Amino acid sequence: MWAVLFGVVISAGVAIVVARAALVVVTVRGGSMEPTLRDGDRVIVARWRRRRIQRDAVVVCRAPDGLVLPGMPPTTAANPALLVKRVSAVAGDLQPDGRIVPAGHIYLLGDAGADLDSREFGPVPIVSVVGSMVGKAPGLPSSSR
Repeated sequence: MWAVLFGVVISAGVAIVVARAALVVVTVRGGSMEPTLRDGDRVIVARWRRRRIQRDAVVVCRAPDGLVLPGMPPTTAANPALLVKRVSAVAGDLQPDGRIVPAGHIYLLGDAGADLDSREFGPVPIVSVVGSMVGKAPGLPSSSR
């Protein structure tokens, strides 16, 4: 009996480690994704592992180096910042300015309209994507205020 209980506990521990490696919780800062997400919302993000990123997905990515976000120092490899944005276009699609999104890149927009997004810093390399949003973290602050 103890062997079975020990096996269940070990299995549960392994499942938790795997889940923690595959999922992260990110807190939204700012109103760029309103009304979908509001400042302080927490979202569950599935880490990206070479899956195809689709149009309209909400993703978390590392901000381009040198980007200045309100109230923060410029982003660098040593001082990265994360962005939560919606994928507006993928490689081969037309950007809003009429240019084509290059291979290996995506075009990101905030839901709130005028925002610090790909209109400001251009297409983002897919390798900078941390993961895609799978939902809001239950039991934590949500958009219903």
